[in-house]
Order: sequence, then structure tokens, then C-alpha cells
Amino acid sequence: MQFLGHDDTVIASATFQARLKLSSLQPEQVQTLFGKVGHALSRETFAAISPLRVDNLDAVETTGAQPIVKAFAEGRAHLCSGAAGHAEIDARDGRFMMPQPLGYLLAQQWARSGLLALHASLVQINGRGILALGRRGAGKSVLSASVLAANGAVVSDDWVLVGQDLSGKLHGERLRQYLQLRNSSAGNGLRDQLNPHTRFQAHTRAKFAYCIDDADARTPVAVPITELWLLRRPSDARRIETTQSNRSQATFFASLLDASIADFVGNQFPHERLALLKTIHAILATARCVVVETGLELASDPLKAWSRVQ
Repeated sequence: MQFLGHDDTVIASATFQARLKLSSLQPEQVQTLFGKVGHALSRETFAAISPLRVDNLDAVETTGAQPIVKAFAEGRAHLCSGAAGHAEIDARDGRFMMPQPLGYLLAQQWARSGLLALHASLVQINGRGILALGRRGAGKSVLSASVLAANGAVVSDDWVLVGQDLSGKLHGERLRQYLQLRNSSAGNGLRDQLNPHTRFQAHTRAKFAYCIDDADARTPVAVPITELWLLRRPSDARRIETTQSNRSQATFFASLLDASIADFVGNQFPHERLALLKTIHAILATARCVVVETGLELASDPLKAWSRVQ
């Protein structure tokens, strides 16, 4: 992501033809929201700049859709399908990295360009771009740590923006300039592999965020996607070897919806629904889709594991 402007800021994707304009925010403030600076914005800052208006400069604006208000603990997002919106931030709870109303609004504006915001990991190893979906405990952090230990690269371990570039090729780009890790053996392993120079605490004590160094070749901004992995939590004790199996396209379709903000493929957002369904179908048609249960070998012997995992 690039952050351009002065009094207002334009977020320009590094991969896709999409630019979002954030009114009332200066570039350094937006960089802070995305974790580039290494600390959170204060409640006083949000009180001064709320409400925040966001518009997709490269999407066609539509009219006539029903206004929608989405309430969160941290405020409200005011949206309308195919149009700009604004977020009201309630900053009474202290410091934020990315307030929920603003994150929701940003995802809707990306969706206007057919860009799907996914809670997922994206890694690259041996020429393969792997988009990994899975709920907590399924092994996303283990996967990322093992890829780094095997001389691969990690785009993101949290939120990924997925879409097609101008040539129609499927890519994933990180949405945040940090990795948000839990205090766990897997999270600590990933932290040790990255050895980041900056660490700062998120507004929840269970997670810590680590700034990504743009100069580190192990953390590229974006990579082509060739595979979609659905990570499944082990049914009992974790196996030694990593296993793969096939499922129906419906399983992966449902998993993509589960990892996204599903509101934007609902009837209240007809413009975004049409654009995102095209992207989802492109993922299913382009990427090799498998269900994966990660084994202990990924942590104990990453090089051997990745030489075996096809």
C-alpha cells in the first residue's frame, strides 16, 4: 500500500487498480492505522477527525441503494452499496490500531472494485503462492513460521486483499503493515523467525503486533496465488506428517465466505456482491484447492516437510 496526499490521504494498492480516499486524515495518521509507524492513534486524534469519509476513486458510483448503518462497540459505519461512506469512531476505550467501523468501511470500498478482504495467511514457497484459510488453532501461524524457516516468504498472517490484476492474474496483497500474533508457541515461533525490530501491543492483551520491514525480502507486499488451502484443526493429537485431501467446490466457497466479511456478498450490497462473486469464482477456478491438516514436521523439520508437501 502507498499513502499519498496531504490534508486528505489516498491509499493506493500496490497490485490492483484501486485507490481509496480518506478525508480528514493525513498520510502519517493513515500509516499509523495500518501499523507502518509502530503505535496506535490516540482517542484525542479520533475525537478530532471523526467522522471519517472513505471513497473508492476507481469504482463507478451508483445511486438509489438503501442507506445502511452498522453498529460496533467502537462506533458506527454508515454505508450505501456502490457509494462512499463514513465511519464514526467512539474512542472512549483508548488507543486503536484499526477501529472496527473504519475497517468494515474500508473492506466495503475495496469490494466496490471486486477486491476481497480475507482473514487468512498468504505465503510463498518453492514458487507456490498459498492462501491459507482456517479458524483459530487450525495452524496458520505454524504454517507461516515453517515457510520462513524453509526460506520462503510471508505476505500476511492476518488480513489479505485478494483480486485480479489488470492482466487477470490472481494476486494477494497484505492489508496491514504488521503481523498480529497471539501469545502462543506458534505465534512466538513466527516472531522468532522474523526477528522484527519493532514490537507494540494491540488494544487486546492476548495479541501483539509486529511491524513488517519493507526491506525484508521474506515479507513481500504481494504474490500471485496458485493454491487455496483450507486448514483443519486436528481431530485428536496433531500428526507427524502434513496431510491433504479433496473436498467439493461448495466447501471452499463456504470457507471463503466465512473468512470474509459476508455482509458484502449479501442482498443489502448488490454492487459489491456482484463484484466479489466474480473474484470468488476466479479463485475457485484458478487456484488448486485442498484441505490440509498441518503436521508436527512443519515445526520440527520445515525443510524436509516442504520438500515433501506437494
